[in-house]
Amino acid sequence: MFKTIQTRFYPLLKANPVHSLEELNERFWEWLEVDYHRKKHASLDGKTPHQLFQSQLDNITFMEDLSILDTIFLKRAERKVKLDGTITLEKKLYEVPSKYIGQKIEVRLDEQAVYVFEDGQKVTEATPVTIHDNAHVKRGPSPFAVSNTKHQGEETDHV
Repeated sequence: MFKTIQTRFYPLLKANPVHSLEELNERFWEWLEVDYHRKKHASLDGKTPHQLFQSQLDNITFMEDLSILDTIFLKRAERKVKLDGTITLEKKLYEVPSKYIGQKIEVRLDEQAVYVFEDGQKVTEATPVTIHDNAHVKRGPSPFAVSNTKHQGEETDHV
């Protein structure tokens, strides 16, 4: 198709230059519909792209829920959630819900956000960790910490 654009569409632009992106888009879509889609192609056994498309409509499944398009083209990655409930993605730290600690999760991202997915469904959004703010958060004892305190009447186990 690119060679066809170069040999059939570009000469039209040289003969009659465009003066805006909007004009270029309009002229390209008109050329695509009138010329490219309606002319017979040797590689299509003498059919036009439009004819071939029309002949295969029974094989096409149209999407009913277009909202899936919002997530289908996101960049995907798999990450293991660290003990502190964070993941690293593109040299940035993100916090995810603690229920994912120690698990591998699927994340999808775009320029605006990072999303956690389970079974192909978006379940939550990962939160960027601000190192400065995070350094001043008051924390209780870790539930994973081993306690060495001795209660009255108990013996301390030595490991």
